[in-house]
Amino acid sequence: MHCVPLLSNPVGWLILGTAGYFLYKSGKNAGKHEAEESKSEVSGKALAEKPTKA
Repeated sequence: MHCVPLLSNPVGWLILGTAGYFLYKSGKNAGKHEAEESKSEVSGKALAEKPTKA
């Protein structure tokens, strides 16, 4: 099996950059979904605790 040094090869930089970009995007999307879930959870609790007018 051949070992290709990633840091001394332009193709290696491309591979590492692409992998880093996809990790960044997946983390950003996960944070966005988590924020939406917590926001809807908080607003749901606020609506449930809100007293109704009689």
